[in-house]
Amino acid sequence: MLQTQMLALFFSAENGGFDVSTLWPALAWLGVVILSLIVEGQTADMGAVCFAPGALVSMILAVLGVDPVIQIVVCLVISITLLVLAKTVLRKYVKKNHKIEKTNADAMEGKIATVEEAIDNGRDAGVVKINGQLWSARMENADETAEAGEHVTVVRVQGAKLICRR
Repeated sequence: MLQTQMLALFFSAENGGFDVSTLWPALAWLGVVILSLIVEGQTADMGAVCFAPGALVSMILAVLGVDPVIQIVVCLVISITLLVLAKTVLRKYVKKNHKIEKTNADAMEGKIATVEEAIDNGRDAGVVKINGQLWSARMENADETAEAGEHVTVVRVQGAKLICRR
């Protein structure tokens, strides 16, 4: 039956009897495909792209003259299946195979720094050297100080300053 419909579509186009209005549902599905790809390009979260294959299959069904309700159901089944697979299977794979490492300032926490200029919260002074870089530093405990040459541990990063403890 599918082959018969395709042949009828082909021969009707050959004889000039092709009705362009039968393509409107297919063009609507093509619009859904394009829109989902554009949205995915903007978000890159593997959500919108899941609707493109379902809409593509529904576009083919529209060209073949299948009932619009069946087109919608097919699109939803394919899209939801792909969405569930993308959000569960791929997320597990990414978490398993890609460890998230701290970078930049977050990587400083817990590291040992050398005091270059005495740290004194009362005078709002202090500089430490860590990973070859100089950072402004303050002590975690306001009453504590650290002299040049001492080693301190970075507790956290607060703005552009390292909060340290002995």
